[in-house]
Amino acid sequence: MNLAVKKYNLIQLIMLVADEQVLDRVSDELRQSISAKEEPISENLSILEEPISSYGIVIKEEIDLEQIKKEQNYQGFDPDEMDRLVEEADIQEPIEDLLKMI
Repeated sequence: MNLAVKKYNLIQLIMLVADEQVLDRVSDELRQSISAKEEPISENLSILEEPISSYGIVIKEEIDLEQIKKEQNYQGFDPDEMDRLVEEADIQEPIEDLLKMI
């Protein structure tokens, strides 16, 4: 069996594990084995420190639109300003003609 096949088989075994503690033990043991035997690889172990978890986000169970507005500093629009812009634009063409121009 070549090295690539062995790696693939090991990945498949790991994917079957459902116990987080088992995965932690396997990970620790593998890191220790690599560090002891393959010096160039041990320098790169810091790159492998939980690479996926750095992209993780917390998903809230409930959505609060007011809280999202505050977090994103949403200001909304001023209806009076919109009316002023509509008057200032003074568009005379029907909406159908304007859509055809796009």
